Amino acid sequence: MTAPRRPRADVTIGPWDWAPRRERLIRAAYRLVRFPFHLVDEVVLPVIFDEEAPVRRAYGQFLLDCDGAAAYLFADDTATVRATFLRRRSAAFTTRSPATPVASTPKPTP
Repeated sequence: MTAPRRPRADVTIGPWDWAPRRERLIRAAYRLVRFPFHLVDEVVLPVIFDEEAPVRRAYGQFLLDCDGAAAYLFADDTATVRATFLRRRSAAFTTRSPATPVASTPKPTP
């Protein structure tokens, strides 16, 4: 019969050991919750609205705010990348404005 194993002296178990696991779990939960919103943004809205529609811009801003908050709160690199992508996409639409009509010059009167 062998002697029971004793735990190693250099291994400690405490609440700090769960912190990285907890953070990974929170990030995974955020990604799962975000998936349907991403699906609506990439599949449903382009079919119904054009790229510059106010609904799509507002929805994109909503996703940008969510990803920005997740990147800050969870130190999530993936959310940071998504937020940067959405920020660039929304900046492309705000800088591109429809052609402004050129004011017609009045005709000289004879």
